Amino acid sequence: MLLSETVGGVSTLIIFGIVLVVFWSIFFILKLIAKEKLERLGLDVNVPLLMWRTKRFNNLLDAIARRARDQWKIIGTVGFAVSLGLIIIAVRVMLTAWLPYFVTQIALYGPEPFKGIVTYLFPSQINQPTQPVTLFLPGVTVTLASIFDWTIFAALVVVIVVHEGAHGVLSRAEGITVKNSGLLLLLVIPGAFVEPDDEQLGKAKKVTQLRILSAGVSANFTVGLAVFLLLVANLGVYYSTISPFYQPSAGVLVTGVVPNSAAANASVQVGQAITNIHNATVQYPISDEASFQAALLKLRPGQNMTFDLLNITTGQTQPKPIILGTNHTPNAAVKAFVGVATFIYYPARFPSVLNSFVPATIYRLYDNIFLFSVGIAVVNMLPIWGLDGDRVVKILLQKVWGRHQKAASYSLTAARIFSISIIALAVITTFALRGQVSINPTP
Repeated sequence: MLLSETVGGVSTLIIFGIVLVVFWSIFFILKLIAKEKLERLGLDVNVPLLMWRTKRFNNLLDAIARRARDQWKIIGTVGFAVSLGLIIIAVRVMLTAWLPYFVTQIALYGPEPFKGIVTYLFPSQINQPTQPVTLFLPGVTVTLASIFDWTIFAALVVVIVVHEGAHGVLSRAEGITVKNSGLLLLLVIPGAFVEPDDEQLGKAKKVTQLRILSAGVSANFTVGLAVFLLLVANLGVYYSTISPFYQPSAGVLVTGVVPNSAAANASVQVGQAITNIHNATVQYPISDEASFQAALLKLRPGQNMTFDLLNITTGQTQPKPIILGTNHTPNAAVKAFVGVATFIYYPARFPSVLNSFVPATIYRLYDNIFLFSVGIAVVNMLPIWGLDGDRVVKILLQKVWGRHQKAASYSLTAARIFSISIIALAVITTFALRGQVSINPTP
């Protein structure tokens, strides 16, 4: 159901908002009249945060840690090394969002001696494009419409469970007590958490603390990289995961149509599959995304082509004349533009049970797991208050400075200010140059 749809004349967004208000109002009232009973059940209510603390998951964490305690410590050490690399990656990602722009402006229009300084220090950044940042910020990058995309919820659950589970397993492998673990709900976003004993953790060896603190981000990064390498980056491997239920690719499935585009003007509809593009002189059979994109590169704006559109429900093919438009993407080479969002069309082996949109949805789930896993892992390693990276960098600086703890404190403050500054500049520059900061920019 889409946000534009209604139930009994009422917008589904309004219905969702009413349900949300009622749900949290009930828990708010319960906290007022039965706070002690909720606490006995392990429920901690702080609207809009609901936490269920329990020791039931502790046994699972213990069992996993106990099976390979020494191996987990080795994995934790490797994970810590990976997390240090993520700090470098995070800084580099944020710098590439704004540094080339400012360096180029100074090199072209700035006064001396700044021109000479930037030319000497950053020659490789001059006249280079900035890379837009991708953030996960409710209200900025995730709109209310996103709450109806279950793949975002599922991906977040995977990321959070992996993150907190890694903290818990490493804590138990290192002999640190896990006081509580449990589930949470932040407004509409589900999650999980693990609470190691902070007193024990603070007294543990530095290497133990570093292993535990970096376990979550290294686990997230590993999962994200695995999904990318095995599924997102290799559609052949991806197809093997759905091959019991779907036949090999036989075209591209239209999953969206751009308003006022060539496809929209020709009444191309979501759910049709493009299987062939031709005219009187040329023919381009379409079997997958690669063949579709290759065909578009050979076509010209304004050219009149016939698209064979397969109705995936009836199995009938309809030829549709389309006058190709022009790709107006900034800085892109002029090429033919159809105006459709597509995914590989995999005919269902059991069409009465599964439709051909399921593979695209599953792929979007994998893609979201990759985006959130890697994105959250990278940003989480920056030394910013409340993030894992802050405690990791704090311990490292205390170790480096030894007895000079004031110097360690000043260094940590400087690192925090630097991290917040490069993120702020990345967001501002992305918004100023592109007018948006998106969660998954359209190519």
